[in-house]
Amino acid sequence: MPSELPLPNTNAPQWVEQDPSSICTTGKPPQVVTGMLLWIMRRHFSEADYIVNEDLKDCIWDSDSTKSQITIEPITKWNGAPTQTLQQRPAIYIKRNAYTNSRIGIGDKYMIGTKGRVDNSASVGHTTVNGSTGYGTLLVGSYTLFCIGQTGAAAEAVGTEAYFELLEFAPLISRDFGFNKFQVMEMGGINKLEESMEHWVIPVTVGCVHAHDWELTVDLPYFKSVSLNT
Repeated sequence: MPSELPLPNTNAPQWVEQDPSSICTTGKPPQVVTGMLLWIMRRHFSEADYIVNEDLKDCIWDSDSTKSQITIEPITKWNGAPTQTLQQRPAIYIKRNAYTNSRIGIGDKYMIGTKGRVDNSASVGHTTVNGSTGYGTLLVGSYTLFCIGQTGAAAEAVGTEAYFELLEFAPLISRDFGFNKFQVMEMGGINKLEESMEHWVIPVTVGCVHAHDWELTVDLPYFKSVSLNT
């Protein structure tokens, strides 16, 4: 008889309890993707162990703005007074750029089979007997992270940190958030911040593509509006 119990088979599938993501119900409208990027950046700068650049180890983000050593906000929080807002702290401001839709079928109809939902919803491009028609398109968008520092070196450090964080984790971001494609497109050149010549800025641009599906249902069955009188 063995004196010790055998170790569990770590290669076997295991059920891990997780709270369902709100993205399952909200989808990925632009403001949700902005929030996702905010969450990624804030989480990265929330612990010194997550930060690669030694010069940024003290730039810890905190939900309490009076304690936070780095500002990470959407561009809508930019109040036009950068010298008062930024002070000595580096910052990342996230701006949504234009969105376009890339059609993948005539009239936004395309056949991909069922949506994988456990209800009676129509498959994309198919009209059911009760008048529900499924549609789908690809949404193509981009976002720019403006990485700001009081010196050129500080802006370079923050911009490079954000660039490689998103670049290296892009495959997992694409998988976990359900993008068809997510990638870092460019880290732009360094420039003086127009609103404050005391600060420097580096733009980091990311692009994303994801499917958007929906259904339209007519109020009346098809044959209600058909006259059979001769």
